[in-house]
Amino acid sequence: GVVPQLLWGDHTQSPSYPCTTCTTYKTVTITRPDGSKQREHYGIEYQLNDGRLLQTQIVDAASNVAQSTDYTYMTDTEVATQPFYGAYGHVLGGIAEPVTAQIRPQTQTVIAQDGTTFTTHNDTFDSFARVATQTQSNTTGASRQVATGYSDNTALWVLGQPASTVSIAPAPLTAV
Repeated sequence: GVVPQLLWGDHTQSPSYPCTTCTTYKTVTITRPDGSKQREHYGIEYQLNDGRLLQTQIVDAASNVAQSTDYTYMTDTEVATQPFYGAYGHVLGGIAEPVTAQIRPQTQTVIAQDGTTFTTHNDTFDSFARVATQTQSNTTGASRQVATGYSDNTALWVLGQPASTVSIAPAPLTAV
């Protein structure tokens, strides 16, 4: 095992967090009936990414990665400049994982499949932390920017109904 002094330091040095040599995720593997597998990597770093989906991989029966998807989330620094609140409330008692109350939407999704990479970057968010504009692109050179509007009726607690989706950049994506 790891000697506690090496991980946490001793009386002459302070411990460092996050650990730069430790594993930062756990893997959940789902085996499908055809022998392929879906691997999901979740963050395990306290106060940083605990429970967040970081990557999904689809692996065929021969153990080749057929598709890989990487997820990036908004940082604490970025949240400070957003029109939405950075947390749902407070974690009571100070014993629970603080990440559970944080609002940290995905800022980017990158899918690699069949030699092509598809990137969706969420550019702006509204006051409910929903994507307002996003840029979609791929390595074949296609890209577009999309704006989404929502219909909310706060008196009836009806939120998030898509009202419009408009391509605001001239180059629409083409099917590959």
